[in-house]
Amino acid sequence: ENAQKGLEHLMQGLEKVTKGEFDLGGIFGTTQTKETTLPISVGEGKKLRIENPLGDVRVSTGFDRGTARASAKFRGGTAEELKAKADAYNLILEESDHEVVIRQPDVAGLHVDLDVQLSAGAEVDIRCESGDVLVLDTKAPARVNSRSGDVRLKGLTGLIEIVNASGDVAVEDSAGSLQIENKSGDLMIRRFSGTLSARTASGDVRLQEVSGKAVAVESVSGDVKVELEEPVTGTVSLRTVNGDTHLLVPDGSD
Repeated sequence: ENAQKGLEHLMQGLEKVTKGEFDLGGIFGTTQTKETTLPISVGEGKKLRIENPLGDVRVSTGFDRGTARASAKFRGGTAEELKAKADAYNLILEESDHEVVIRQPDVAGLHVDLDVQLSAGAEVDIRCESGDVLVLDTKAPARVNSRSGDVRLKGLTGLIEIVNASGDVAVEDSAGSLQIENKSGDLMIRRFSGTLSARTASGDVRLQEVSGKAVAVESVSGDVKVELEEPVTGTVSLRTVNGDTHLLVPDGSD
C-alpha cells in the first residue's frame, strides 16, 4: 500500500513538471521576470485572503499606505512565449463586502514571490502549494494552509490555525487560540499565551515561555520540550511515540 501511494505521488509530481507547475529552481529552460505593484486597502472588519500556489508570501503592517508587490517569474517554453506571458501577466485583486482577495492567474510555469504591506492589521487567510509564509505584527487572527515551505508568524492575536505538510513552523509573541497540524518539520513556539494544540508526525517540538489554560502536544517522531512560563491552572498533555520529552513546570502549579 505504501509503495502504491509513493507511486501515485511520483506520478502527480511528474504531471506537475510537464505542466510547468513545479519549481525546478530555474535548472531547465529559460526564464522571464516581471515586477508588479498594486495599491491595497483592507477595511475594518474585512479579511485578507491570499492564494499564491508557487512562491513566498510575506504580510506585514505599519506602513503609510498599503501595497501588494508581486515578483513573477515564468519558466518553460521559448523566449518569445515567456515574454508574451510576462507582458500579459497581472496580479488579480478582488474585493467584496467581507474580504479582499489576492490571487494569481492560471498560467503554467508561474512562480510569484508576494510582498503585502498593510497600513493597519487585518485577519489573513493564506493558501499556497509551495513557498515560505511570513506574517508579522497583524494583531489579528490568521489561517495558513501550505503543502511545502516554512511558516513563521509573529505578533498575532485571536484564532491562529496552521496546516502544513512539509516545513518548519514558528509562532512568536502571539496570544489567543493556536492550532497547528504539521506532517514533517520542527515546531517552535515562543512567548505565547492562550490555548495551544500542536500535532506533528515528524519533527522536534519546542515551546518556550508559554502560558495558557490548556496545552496539548502530540508527536509521532521527535523530541518534545515544553517550558511553561506561568503555573498550570488547567491541563497539560504531552504525547510522543518516538522521542524524548522534557517538561518544565513552574512552582505553584495545580
